Amino acid sequence: MAGYYNQVNTLLIVSGFINFFSRLHKTLNTSDIVRNCIERQENHFRNHRKEIEETFNFKKKTPSPVIRDEFFNLVTDFSDMLIQNYTEEGIDILENEIEELKSQSKLDLPPTLSTYIIHEKSDEIANIIVENFTTEKGRKIRYIVEYLIGRGVVKLLYGDQNKIYEAMTNSFKQNIGSKNSIFGFSINKLQDSDYKSLKEKLHYLLKTYI
Repeated sequence: MAGYYNQVNTLLIVSGFINFFSRLHKTLNTSDIVRNCIERQENHFRNHRKEIEETFNFKKKTPSPVIRDEFFNLVTDFSDMLIQNYTEEGIDILENEIEELKSQSKLDLPPTLSTYIIHEKSDEIANIIVENFTTEKGRKIRYIVEYLIGRGVVKLLYGDQNKIYEAMTNSFKQNIGSKNSIFGFSINKLQDSDYKSLKEKLHYLLKTYI
């Protein structure tokens, strides 16, 4: 049921975005009948989501990061084509609406590695790490965290291990090992050859950023 709820929530967001486009009356030649249909569709998904929440005691949540990423990629892909048909006023409304939607979604999404990276290019840094370390788990995940701490772009305070573990799990979307397998040991950074090897790889991959 959680998966179905997530699908309904995603359809509500997409419907809302389509409804927003249809209401740009100066820029889109959309008939009143079509606009009414689109609005009814958005209301249908909103009411259905509420029904699921009340019936199964679900709390409102956002769709998965993968679904949202695909949605925003779709918006980006169509931006150039759509903007050619917008008035200046419509362009301003569209840009503000998209930025607000993106901003709100980032606040609602589960934490990922980029959430804890203190850098203006946090998303890029996190993506590089995830793309180049697709099978690592346990000790190797700890090495990545320690490297980022050493470079000053991640601050790991007392009690933050649970948060970082959740963020890394959400980012890698795979079994990265138990929290104890990652944080339940000490590292000798000067003598641990595996750590030094991974550190060199990370340094090469991220040299443009840190």
